[in-house]
Amino acid sequence: MNSNNSVYVRMMVDVLKRKEKILQQILEQTKEQEVILKQEDVDYDRFQELLDEKGRQIDELNQIDEGFDALFKKVEKEITVHKKNYLTEIVAMQKFLRYRIWACGFRHWKRRIVSVSKSILRQSASRYMIIM
Repeated sequence: MNSNNSVYVRMMVDVLKRKEKILQQILEQTKEQEVILKQEDVDYDRFQELLDEKGRQIDELNQIDEGFDALFKKVEKEITVHKKNYLTEIVAMQKFLRYRIWACGFRHWKRRIVSVSKSILRQSASRYMIIM
């Protein structure tokens, strides 16, 4: 087992753990946004703060994906040839990669969330102007 490859594989696992934490944060923020939208007095400022933060986190997820892919390219052959040597890390990565599928779907939904959020803000502004 090449020690550099072993380090890269451990780094890949760490990268995926970081990604999982970010995805959990995004999920919690999405739940908070849902609560905000269900309130009679919608806090649009807080909703937008959450939306902006989620956008930054999605950018970070994209960077994490790029870093993971770069590391994987360095060790792909080693892992394929010597699977037994990396079994623990492979199992850990498979667990975290399930979130990757969810994240791909989330990017699609992020565009919809932004679109809906802008629409809600426009409608609220229109209602505000009518009241005045």
